[in-house]
Amino acid sequence: MAGTATITINQSNQITELGIEPSQHEINAFRSSGVGVVRNLISQAEVESILSVVMDAAARGPVPGISETAAWSPWMQPENGNEDDPLLRYPRLLHPHRADSELGRVCLEYLLDQRIWDLLRAVTGEEPLAAQSMFYFKPPGARGQGLHQDNNPLAVRPGTCMAAWIAMDRCDSDTGALSVVPGSGPLPLLCDTEYEDRRDLFGVGGSGASLKLPDDIKPVTAQMDPGDALFFNGQVIHGSYPNTTADQWRRALIFHYASERCEEIAKFYHPLLSSDGSEVKRAVSPEGGICGPIHERSAHPDQEKSHGAGRDRGREFRRPALLMGRVPAT
Repeated sequence: MAGTATITINQSNQITELGIEPSQHEINAFRSSGVGVVRNLISQAEVESILSVVMDAAARGPVPGISETAAWSPWMQPENGNEDDPLLRYPRLLHPHRADSELGRVCLEYLLDQRIWDLLRAVTGEEPLAAQSMFYFKPPGARGQGLHQDNNPLAVRPGTCMAAWIAMDRCDSDTGALSVVPGSGPLPLLCDTEYEDRRDLFGVGGSGASLKLPDDIKPVTAQMDPGDALFFNGQVIHGSYPNTTADQWRRALIFHYASERCEEIAKFYHPLLSSDGSEVKRAVSPEGGICGPIHERSAHPDQEKSHGAGRDRGREFRRPALLMGRVPAT
């Protein structure tokens, strides 16, 4: 395979705690790490209201036009032996904010929620554009998801994307919490690959392609309560554990954003939306392909102004350049 590159991570064992109106110290910590959590961004009453609408929409099975299907994700084909997979009954919702229904109205309302936009403006110093909404059900017994970076599928250029991941249930290592690598925010895009021996993956039984981390780089579990929101940029390495419980869900409402200054984004995320809900046009990013040496996969140089510059100290590791996976983001 072509080439290797040295990647540096200043890893912290903690996820930055952000206030709803973050201090400059918190903003600096976020930009260095790439990830931070806001406690109680939305209220318990709001969580219950969102869940009522979503679960009602999914009560009769996958939501036509919104739920992930086998046409998008080959793992869902019956011949792949997944008949008992709980995610076939509760596949994730993709772009629910576009639905002409109560589900669509609620998801659009929170996609454009000013609490989220104000936080994004504070930590990035830029005006956001909304790119995507998703809802993950993760019922008992659901598998995890391999480590990845969200800007591989979103392909925001220049810069990177931002995620707002809002917990609808208690999230811990048993229910399949999101886990992240703090300090990976300033990295370039690495390359996903499929592993034949899936026992060595983070989140055993996980789905999709995955990044293989060196032994001394450990993901940190994002312990969250309903209403907490995890914010992270598109370079942050993250994945999730399986839900090993018998009776607990790990549902999440997830949004992705680009910067207003972005020039292109992958076709799946068009059109972008401004804060007032009006459509914004940008060029379509290429669909990807062969991933060259890692140092050549870096985002636009002025990404450093937006989401944190690289560092010259910390853990270093080498990984080969591999074929890039193009799958929907977590």
